[in-house]
Amino acid sequence: MNHRLEQIVKRFQQRPAAWEIADKQQLNGIFRRIAAKSRTAPPVVKMADYLGAAARELPVRIQEYELIVGSDIYEIDCCCEYGFFPNGGHYSADYRLPLQVGLGGMIARIDAIEPSTPETATNRKAMLHAWRSLSLLIERYADEAANLAEQENCWDRQVELRQIAENCRRLILDKPETFHQALQLTYFIQIFLHLEGLGSNSMSFGRLDQFLYPFYRRDRQCGRLTVEQAEELWMCFAEKVSYCDCSQNLVLGGYDTNGREAGNELSCLIMRAQAAVKMRQPSLSLRVTPQTGDEAWAAALTLAAGGFGMPSFFNDPVVIKALENTGVEKTDACHYAIIGCYEANVQGCTYGQTTALELSLPAVLLDFLKERQARQFDDFDTFLAAWKQFFIERYEQHYLPGYQLIRERYATQSASPFLAGILAGCRHSGRLPEHYGAKYNWFGLNILGFGTLADSFYVIKKLVFDTGAFELAELIEQVRLNFPDESFYQRCRNLPGKYGTGNPESDELARGLSGFIAQVVLPRKLNNDVQLSPSLFRFLSDVYAAEIPATPDGRRLGERVSYGAAPTESAGATPTSLLRSAANLRTDLYANGTPISLTFPPELLADATGRRQTRSLIEAFFAQGGFHLQLSLQDADILREARACPEQHRDLLIRISGHSNYFVVLDDTLQQALIERAALGR
Repeated sequence: MNHRLEQIVKRFQQRPAAWEIADKQQLNGIFRRIAAKSRTAPPVVKMADYLGAAARELPVRIQEYELIVGSDIYEIDCCCEYGFFPNGGHYSADYRLPLQVGLGGMIARIDAIEPSTPETATNRKAMLHAWRSLSLLIERYADEAANLAEQENCWDRQVELRQIAENCRRLILDKPETFHQALQLTYFIQIFLHLEGLGSNSMSFGRLDQFLYPFYRRDRQCGRLTVEQAEELWMCFAEKVSYCDCSQNLVLGGYDTNGREAGNELSCLIMRAQAAVKMRQPSLSLRVTPQTGDEAWAAALTLAAGGFGMPSFFNDPVVIKALENTGVEKTDACHYAIIGCYEANVQGCTYGQTTALELSLPAVLLDFLKERQARQFDDFDTFLAAWKQFFIERYEQHYLPGYQLIRERYATQSASPFLAGILAGCRHSGRLPEHYGAKYNWFGLNILGFGTLADSFYVIKKLVFDTGAFELAELIEQVRLNFPDESFYQRCRNLPGKYGTGNPESDELARGLSGFIAQVVLPRKLNNDVQLSPSLFRFLSDVYAAEIPATPDGRRLGERVSYGAAPTESAGATPTSLLRSAANLRTDLYANGTPISLTFPPELLADATGRRQTRSLIEAFFAQGGFHLQLSLQDADILREARACPEQHRDLLIRISGHSNYFVVLDDTLQQALIERAALGR
């Protein structure tokens, strides 16, 4: 296994290979040909034809040392030229069903759909074409493996190739029998989901430890698989999925529908194997319950000690409650997946589009100050009530109509016949996910700058209304002019007691704001009963904030806004005060995520004492109501060194919001943000 691990790491570091570039170019050529040929055809027909052509024509390559085969090339550069839009990704399909019934069973289920309209008849035909195309692709890999086995001189590799060929032959139509076959079918499905996504990402695996465990357990019981062999297979799988999509989340453990801890031996094995191979995908998350066992905690903290940001930790009771508050049935809520970075929705039932929409809280506040600056307010409560009314009006009149147009674009210009086969609702009705066929039709609303908003209100409350240090008009003018008065700027920026410092006054203000915003969003659905699911984050928009004007919290034009549900960088928060404040928010109303990230010195998890303290920190945060916690182990000086000498730190993996990537490939703005936040412990 050590030799194969060395080869996996070496090959991954040498990418992209010339063949990867050539295959991507060929895939784009296939798409152009199909899209140009059938411009007047419905999107679902064009998509099915494109998947069929890709399955027939893309080169079938099996690399040396591979045990899991297939090439996941998902980047399409030209789709919008043809009026065809990607489906947006950010969902978790029902991987369990094809593992249980095989491709033959999937095709039979789709074939049994009774179309109720001409549209569903067309969809059914396209769905069949898509799933039969996957079967064809697998058959081509079976043939290639058999041919390579005949040519192979090394006996050990010849045996491996014959096993790969046998696996693929079975998977053409039959259900998998072994752990190896189940893992291989999962990867083939992922290839097709990415092909269909046309460059979309965050096709997340969800509860793969639950779906694969019956195969693992059976193989172990009959002596067909050792723990070491299973770990080796997982490493091969991790390498394959690391070549593309950087947000393929996989959750481990968590409750079952009876409220029992569902973590198993495979959950721990996956964390151990990921710690050994150090691949950036899949992005592992641990669903923590009060019953999460010592073995799972040990594996999770050992993985975290690797310093590349896995796993993320999610508070199962709070996440499940947040899903229920968004309209999910209790039995479904227990089967949630984390999508991409932090977003929870029900696996195999939800067309979630978890990062589809955005709302900037600093922008809404600044618009309010601009439009209402001439108005006099007697006290802070009156001021805050006026802003809340403004927020409701702006949301209903400006944001919601725009969100509706975005959702309608997907309904008219995107189509996912393959995904439809593994989403509950779609595979029964024959309706596509884009056409509201899923059991849960959601749209993610990513809300930026919560901490910036909370601190802005706190500054206004304390310095304008409580102490009378400034007039409101004076503060508004300073903000408009980007704080030309340095002392004024410092007074706002360094005001003690901001959100995140554990101050009960600012914490209560933040809690009220978090509840208010969610209670505006959740009841107001889009057409066709599409539920908006709010989150308190917008991926990387907190870093790339060059166009965001100054805000009353003491932030100048272009400076970073607050990240996720965390306080501003100027708040002076400690890790414990930050967590205490964040746990006080209405996290039970934000199923789409309220992320918190902390950075600690690498030596924190080097010994049993540090790991015990870290576990206690996470458990205490979750007991108080926290939704999510991301731990990174980084040294700001090491990051600075890597920025100065990237050739010496090519393998430095770092957590960026909800996914891991190599530090040296990031742009200057993001590198600087990560360095400064590491120095702050964020």
